[in-house]
Amino acid sequence: DMAGGPLVRFSNLPFPALQRYARHYGLDAGEGEEGLIQRIEEHFAHTVVNEHEALSAFVNANARSRGMRTPEETPRRPASRDMTPRKRKAQVTYSDMISQALKQLPSHQGTLEEICDVIEMQFARYLNHELESGPRRVPVWKASVRKIINLNYGRRFQRLNTIGNTAMGANKAVFCLAPRTQR
Repeated sequence: DMAGGPLVRFSNLPFPALQRYARHYGLDAGEGEEGLIQRIEEHFAHTVVNEHEALSAFVNANARSRGMRTPEETPRRPASRDMTPRKRKAQVTYSDMISQALKQLPSHQGTLEEICDVIEMQFARYLNHELESGPRRVPVWKASVRKIINLNYGRRFQRLNTIGNTAMGANKAVFCLAPRTQR
């Protein structure tokens, strides 16, 4: 209490917050906003309050009013052994999958299509098969593999050359592991 005045200016709080306070402490919320502010100020002045509990209760009530989950309401994730195989998180990254695929291909090299074929055969249950939005409409996991190869170019993967005169008439890049990652 500073010079006899309240430390908290309840009149600055929105009316719904005042109503939550009144409900929480069982105060009469009738008689309009001015009467409610006065009852809350009187209650607050004569109540010993654990600040941590009061703030936590306010934050949680505020989250619920917005439809958000409070920490206590947020469901715990089940252990991975309780999850279905499709929902289980892969123990390897896309970079690891690409590396493993390249190690299994002849001469440890292959086109993006060949790399994706090996990955799909070995890691199908971990892959996101939803189609990307936009004009390409390829599975999300294939787009991710392409991006990972390009982002790690020179560090983990290398482009060797291109194969010309394919059935579609387009060149296809051939990838391999970068020399320092071939162990």
